[in-house]
Amino acid sequence: MQEKAEAEKEKRRKKEVLFRKRQSEQMSFSAHHRLTGQKYTYKPLDLSVNGPPLPSLEEIDASYLVHMKIASPAIHALYNGTDTGQAQEWLNSFRNSVHAWTLCDQILSQRLDPLACYFASQTLKFKISKHLKELPEENYPPLRESLINHLSFFGAASHDQHAEATSTQLCLAIADLYIQVPQWNNWIADLLNQFTSQQGDRTSMLLTLLRVFPEEINEVKVGENRRKQIREELAVNASSVFLYLTHVLQHGQNNADMLKRVFVCLSAYLQNPVLSTDDFATSPLLMSIFHVVGTPDVLSSLHEAASDVIVSALLRAEDQGAHLALAKSLQRNIYQLAEPFNRAVEIEDLDKLNNYARMFVELNESLVEPLVNKTSDDISELGSLYSMDLLLLVAGHHDYSLIEMTFNVWYRISEALFMVDDQDQVARFRPYVNRFLMCLYRHCRLDLDEESLPDQSSEFADFRLKAVEAIRDVVFIIGTNECIQMMYEVLRSASQWNETEAALFIIATVINNLMPEEDGMVPELVTSIVALDANSHPALISTSINLLGGCNEWLEKHRVYLEQVMPWLLRFASSPLYCQMASESIEKIVSHSAIDLVSLIRPLVQLVPSLQASQTNGTQIEAAISSILKACSTLIVHLRPEEMKMAFEELCKPIVENLHRILHHDMGGPNLSAAISSSLSARPSIVVSKSAPILTPTGLAPAPSPASSGSSADKENDKSVGSWTRLANEPVLWIDRVASIFREVCKPQSLSIANTSADSSQRAPWMDVAHHLYEVC
Repeated sequence: MQEKAEAEKEKRRKKEVLFRKRQSEQMSFSAHHRLTGQKYTYKPLDLSVNGPPLPSLEEIDASYLVHMKIASPAIHALYNGTDTGQAQEWLNSFRNSVHAWTLCDQILSQRLDPLACYFASQTLKFKISKHLKELPEENYPPLRESLINHLSFFGAASHDQHAEATSTQLCLAIADLYIQVPQWNNWIADLLNQFTSQQGDRTSMLLTLLRVFPEEINEVKVGENRRKQIREELAVNASSVFLYLTHVLQHGQNNADMLKRVFVCLSAYLQNPVLSTDDFATSPLLMSIFHVVGTPDVLSSLHEAASDVIVSALLRAEDQGAHLALAKSLQRNIYQLAEPFNRAVEIEDLDKLNNYARMFVELNESLVEPLVNKTSDDISELGSLYSMDLLLLVAGHHDYSLIEMTFNVWYRISEALFMVDDQDQVARFRPYVNRFLMCLYRHCRLDLDEESLPDQSSEFADFRLKAVEAIRDVVFIIGTNECIQMMYEVLRSASQWNETEAALFIIATVINNLMPEEDGMVPELVTSIVALDANSHPALISTSINLLGGCNEWLEKHRVYLEQVMPWLLRFASSPLYCQMASESIEKIVSHSAIDLVSLIRPLVQLVPSLQASQTNGTQIEAAISSILKACSTLIVHLRPEEMKMAFEELCKPIVENLHRILHHDMGGPNLSAAISSSLSARPSIVVSKSAPILTPTGLAPAPSPASSGSSADKENDKSVGSWTRLANEPVLWIDRVASIFREVCKPQSLSIANTSADSSQRAPWMDVAHHLYEVC
């Protein structure tokens, strides 16, 4: 049996070799050889384009070269036409055909149509990247030579933008081909020398070749060994490449486009992780780059390209063991960019400011380890604190997008300092953190013209959320008390509502870290908040509510202030504008001080129908009600057994009744399990049938007519009229309410409190409610 299997295997191998040999004989990259063999599958298409009429199937059979006449109008339709569907379909079919190899080579050889040549070069690049296995290995060298010949023509400097685009695709194709053939080694330098010796100015094409090789290493799907092999080959030739780029810079100082190409090429080359950078660190090339970024009137695109080179170099410099000379050179030159940054601030050149900020941030990212462990006041040391001054220079600009770029650096610095046991070492960073927090305070201020709560979906609201995380990252360096004290001093001198709100916003971010025993600033702060007028700016009220919610642990130790805080929060809990945040703050405080707030059960229960009467913001209203119910459940377990039972039934009775009404109307009978299954499998949007009633706080009302119910878009809009009413017609809403209540009362600590106050022979106070729910089923 084994011999038979071996014979079959040998037979299949010979058959495959024969097939590949025949395929090799049919395949050619010469423009003078016509492909024979299997015909290309042609799908006739009707294109409304200017050009020759499409050939018939008989004409196609007569000669394969007729396909070029087919491809040309299709290509023009794809790039210039209005209806590109048919052309796209036909050309995609063509690209996936094995015959695309030869036809594209012929198009590039004849050079009749620039647009067709670009498409052909793009197709060859695609075929090499995705379908190189279609070719036998014997055809790889002819393919390479054909690509080089085409590039020799299209890479000349005197051609138009179509030729340049074609040249770029051919460079990519050559790079992809070379990377995928592991038998080819040490060929890149020979290729560059070959093009350098040709007549004409081929600088642009050579720069493109130098750029695409390091870029394509990360894109082409090859093994890691081959990837490493190519990187090492590029690294070996780095000195020659840097010398060539220096030569181009010297002869093209007045050509911004050429300088940009050099910088893009260099940036790609520096991404090679095995590249030695010692020569580059002291080369005129690096000095030229810093000269460009320090020039005030340089083009923004050129400034950005030069900045990209520095950022790429900084990524390499993070490994100071291998790139120490580069790290020191970059640090020394970047330190000199503070003055150009200030000049850009004066003229409000945001593009250049963004580039400077990137360089300052990446410098600190690369030097985090020496900055934390080898901190120094000497600017010649890698651990120089002047790097932090550059961060604060960025943070001080009025554009909050710049300070946002520094957040990750502050996180990394705080993570590194958290591992440091030497408090004197940590203390050296406190002045910088103080300045950073003051910058955040200024950036977090709302616009004075803002009349309502800020839009939570806006970019500025997103920035404030990120600022919260940044504050929490670094606050331990100076301590929560010092942070609050700093903002407390700001409050004393604040003259505008937005200044007060921003200071309270930062305090609210960290106040939950405060020791509950603190009695210096917080009492006066709490007293000032509860004295705020109800007509104060909505953002100020909102931030104050959140701050009081963060004081829950402090209020547990200072219960005397509960008598002031809770009525103030209850006043805003009934407002649709503040209900969600006020209810969440109430829930937080109740979770820590429930035993002192049992008297709030009645006011909280009465809040529910008041909130349900709201006509808009249905999702916020329901979130507020959920928090209120959780707070009530936490308070109820502290009552005596008989009171606990009555309060629990009073809390759950409306929920059970409304659930019963909805199920009986929508489901035609009391089948809760079917209702749950139906509602959970339904689409998330609320759909009210023509005959379904609308649930109101006083009962069920007739459904609105189609003319008065509004569009489907309005029903999806949480701010539309009747949004909560539509939500309330879903059984899941009421089931969620019951679940939230039972989750609170069935917590271990709640069960422990209830069991302590009840006789072990008595039924659990929530058993009757559970029984009613079972009956609804």
